[in-house]
Amino acid sequence: MQDRSNLVRKSALALLSELVTEHPYNAIGDGTLRMTVWKQRLQVIKDEITELEPNFFSDDVDETANPMNETMAEEEQNVEGESEGDGDADKSTNEGKQSQSEQAAATTTEPQASQANTGRQPGDSSALAEAQLKLSYVSDCIKFIKMVEQASEVCCELLYSKSKPEVIGIIEFFELLDSYGIENATNGIKKMLHLVWMDGDEEAKKVVRVLMLNYTKLYLTYKEDSRDARETARYIARNLIKLTYNTSMADLASLEKLLGLLYLGIPPDPSENKGRKTPQAPIKPIDGIVIDTLWQIFNFDGAPPKNRRGAIIVLGMLALVENRIAVKGLNSILSVGLDLERKDWVVVAFSCIAINRLVPAKDPQLFDIPRAVEIIEKLKRVCLEYTDDGEWFHAAEEALNTIFTISTYPDQVCTEILKKKAVEVFSQDNNDDNIDKSVSLSQLLFLVGHVGLKTIVHLEKLEADFKKKKIVQDGKKSEADQELEMIGGNNEDDFSDIVTAIREKELLYTEGGLLAKFVPLIQEVVSKPSQYNDVRLQRQAVLCLAKFMCISPRFCEDNMPLYLTIMERSKDAIVRSNCVLALGDMAVCFNHVIDNHRDALYGKLQDENRTVQRTCLMTVTFLILAGQVKVKGQLAQMAKLYVNNDRGIVDMCKTFFNELATKDNAVYNGFMDMFSGLSADKKLAMKDYKSIINFVALGISWCL
Repeated sequence: MQDRSNLVRKSALALLSELVTEHPYNAIGDGTLRMTVWKQRLQVIKDEITELEPNFFSDDVDETANPMNETMAEEEQNVEGESEGDGDADKSTNEGKQSQSEQAAATTTEPQASQANTGRQPGDSSALAEAQLKLSYVSDCIKFIKMVEQASEVCCELLYSKSKPEVIGIIEFFELLDSYGIENATNGIKKMLHLVWMDGDEEAKKVVRVLMLNYTKLYLTYKEDSRDARETARYIARNLIKLTYNTSMADLASLEKLLGLLYLGIPPDPSENKGRKTPQAPIKPIDGIVIDTLWQIFNFDGAPPKNRRGAIIVLGMLALVENRIAVKGLNSILSVGLDLERKDWVVVAFSCIAINRLVPAKDPQLFDIPRAVEIIEKLKRVCLEYTDDGEWFHAAEEALNTIFTISTYPDQVCTEILKKKAVEVFSQDNNDDNIDKSVSLSQLLFLVGHVGLKTIVHLEKLEADFKKKKIVQDGKKSEADQELEMIGGNNEDDFSDIVTAIREKELLYTEGGLLAKFVPLIQEVVSKPSQYNDVRLQRQAVLCLAKFMCISPRFCEDNMPLYLTIMERSKDAIVRSNCVLALGDMAVCFNHVIDNHRDALYGKLQDENRTVQRTCLMTVTFLILAGQVKVKGQLAQMAKLYVNNDRGIVDMCKTFFNELATKDNAVYNGFMDMFSGLSADKKLAMKDYKSIINFVALGISWCL
């Protein structure tokens, strides 16, 4: 499976599939290969042997080791001798014997009976021999399962192979492993979810189609002969909810994409439609009954919190494709999802997302939002609610996002929110002992930073809408009107100039501007971490500063020294990670500003914290491959991560160099600078140095 040849890997995969399908360990149970079950069986057999022979496991022995020792061989001979004496004298010796595994299969049942029930006594040689055969059988099965699990781990790495047929084979292999109960197959099934973003030629589309079919078979197929639509819908709804458990934001993004495609329907195989007068219709595993069931689970007061969360997450995902799903459940979202008495901020956050998707992606300006005033009032309450629960920040972020989507005047709504929150923090009359000022100030700074960022996004959206309308109007104008407009000036350019002026000169610099009033406070908090030593406060203040720096190039340049000092000296790994991420955003927004501070960004590749390293590597990888930042002698810093102790970082490093090598010989052209940088690093061990050079040189040779 680790061979460089696709043909060899394909054959190995076929052999593995056959070995799993035809495995000989089906004498116990239902023939599945679930490791925890087989280990339990092993322990039961060990207990049985210990009762028969207390000193049998006197030494620590590997549970998968073959226990057939000399004593057991002698016992076997005795048992065979007794059997031969009692059996038919004319039967040949070969016919009367069975292999060890066959004997075990013939005599093994679920080993649950105790010594009292079986009547076996210590020293019972035949019972001991039988138990030892069972032990050998189960131990061999556990070894087999371990080897299959190792193959599963290798297949996880092959999911992103450049060979699309190989990827399809891996997907089908994971489906096979799951059907036999291989427990770590779920890792591969979860990882292959990200293949949903594969786009391009027909082979890529086929991979996505196979992925959709695979997930449908694993999670969205109840019983092929079931005629109970409600029962089937409940099964599918429960499985959809379970897909949201223990997921990262990246997992949720890929799941959202996949569920959207499944809701629209799995397209038929093009080869099956050839020559058909009536093309096959798409398969739609998620229908209206499933949607209704999800809303029922969300509304049920006795539903476990994780089920209610999963239901609204899935419903919000599907509403991205069909906004009527959110419209249909609006009453439930307002009464249950935005019920702050429940103190479930995860539900609140994803309820805000569902509300955001009331507005259809197509022609959003033509959609009349129902109960808009009530919705905005509830969203304001979310933003103004005092709580020390860290999940509030996600809920408040989504509430602000939704306000900017559905409100006609989001700037006025947000101004009211910021003023009320500021009064809560700074008013002398508000001395409630139950309110921690550090927590309240953290909330305020988060709101300030996100409002500033969303204001810029809103302005850019207005500019884009203006340009679209102008294109439509220009198409209706006569030639004479267009000539007059050219003489009088270009309204489109005037609009763009106004937006630029607001960004650069007004939002953060006008004396009467609300956001500008918070700038001194932000600078005060981030520049004195020892005085304002609350961890959450520092994180939100630095994040607020970073968001403000993405608004204006002037503000970004003025505050860059302070920002870089924080990124370098902060003892909080989360602060340093956020700084790296935001620095990447600044590089996209204002490339000329970040150009002189590129070394500070690359320096975090060698941060003492792995999370910071991983964040920096992802950020730099995106910037370089997207052409946002030019590589000027920093490849050596990237190459050092090839010998990192973190496997994930090493894999990301490989991916980066493999992709970079295909872009205008970038690795080849920068090899000498990389070579010099690595040679000058006296801390780099010679073994690691050789390993890095071999990897880079091999990548260059493949491209040449």
